[in-house]
Amino acid sequence: MSDRPSVDLSRLGDHDKIVLQFSGGKDSLALLYLFKGHLHRMTVLHCDTADQLPEMQDLVAVVESNVPNFHRVRTDAPAWIAQHGLPSDLVPIRCHPGVANVYREAGHPIVPVTDCCAANRWRPMQKAIRELGPSLVIHGQRRSDEMGWDKTMQGDTTQGAGDWQVWAPISEWSDDDVMTYLRGVGAPILPWYSHKPHAPECATCPASWSEGRGAYLKKHHPVLAARYGQSLAVLLAEISPECADLLAEWRDVTGQNDL
Repeated sequence: MSDRPSVDLSRLGDHDKIVLQFSGGKDSLALLYLFKGHLHRMTVLHCDTADQLPEMQDLVAVVESNVPNFHRVRTDAPAWIAQHGLPSDLVPIRCHPGVANVYREAGHPIVPVTDCCAANRWRPMQKAIRELGPSLVIHGQRRSDEMGWDKTMQGDTTQGAGDWQVWAPISEWSDDDVMTYLRGVGAPILPWYSHKPHAPECATCPASWSEGRGAYLKKHHPVLAARYGQSLAVLLAEISPECADLLAEWRDVTGQNDL
């Protein structure tokens, strides 16, 4: 018998307008199955950045055709990147579009990854939620996630940016809990989860290097891998000199040669 924390479905009774955020990943998929008997009371809200893994696109399409109320927020991350710059975990100041004009040799436009996420995921979703006007928003973020649910908070609920309550029903579940649950209910499991425990929001985003997309894309989606590799090559060319300068400064001040 599973020892994963149970989810109290009776908490839905206090709300008459509910939004369930569905990314297409395993955690939000688990929510769809947990709340299967209550989906008629919810709007399933999905953000399509125009850069999802093909297999995730297929899964989202199946969900869209099978839930009573599905709302797709469409953005275009590749077009945004072409206009504003490559998102990156590291940004050389001479490459930032806001100050590049003061540098004699400015680099290729590069922006913090959070700028792209905010423009193509976070703000559009918040706008959609405001327009839907729910009293409860449900999401699948968990306390063990690297980024997402506020780890300083107690409990699994908080007040949203508007007049709604935010609930993370599986905040205390582990990755194993989620996968065991999905297998138990016969849910479709994307091949990605044989590679890494967390699926990427955008397939070819040149940031978030720890997601480990390179090997997977090369094996399963060579065209996407080529596009991803081209972006990484630009970042490497721009960031490497700054990293070399940083290392040289560290060696000068410490007298050490190795980190």
